[in-house]
Amino acid sequence: MRKILHVEGIPGAGKSTTAQRTAELLSTQTTVPASWVLEEADDHPIMPREKRRQSRQPDFATICLTAWEEFVRTNEQMIVLDGYAFQHTVRFLYANDVSRKRIDEFFDAWQIVGGHASTMIFLAVNDPVAHLQSLLSERGEKWTKNLVAYVEHTNIAQRHAWHGDAGFIEFWVHYQSLCLELLQRLKFPHEVIPARSWTDGQLNKLALSLCDA
Repeated sequence: MRKILHVEGIPGAGKSTTAQRTAELLSTQTTVPASWVLEEADDHPIMPREKRRQSRQPDFATICLTAWEEFVRTNEQMIVLDGYAFQHTVRFLYANDVSRKRIDEFFDAWQIVGGHASTMIFLAVNDPVAHLQSLLSERGEKWTKNLVAYVEHTNIAQRHAWHGDAGFIEFWVHYQSLCLELLQRLKFPHEVIPARSWTDGQLNKLALSLCDA
């Protein structure tokens, strides 16, 4: 059985809810209890806060691969990772305006390291513009201000002159497109499902089928 399940998607797609519930469901169906790791955990087992702070370093891709290789080599748990595979790696490279060729090369190397142990559920948003507009209203002024500021300070946003709420939306729309394109390169078991659409029964069946693949 594969022991690493990645749950991915853009903000508001339901990564944390899906990852937590998947871990709970897997724990009742497997001999090894599944644990869930929150994307922003300071003590994340692969990319803790101090490593994420190095995201603008020229050798960040190497930092990511080294950390991933160490985790795959030593992990013995059934683990559900919320937003690591793309969010902690590809998203930073994309934000830094790294070339698509280098992103593809990184992603291919990343899956060679851990593809034998991995599966993925990607929560795709059908209408990302409407979704993100709604999210900006739902999350409130503080969240919006912080995330818009993050986007505005990225290299890719500065190159494209993405500003304010509109720039925030452009950033994540293009990011989801990038993720969906990278999924075409993915060689380990994975499934793309509509965001916020699953039932417990569907999620349980999907997670078990992926991990048993």
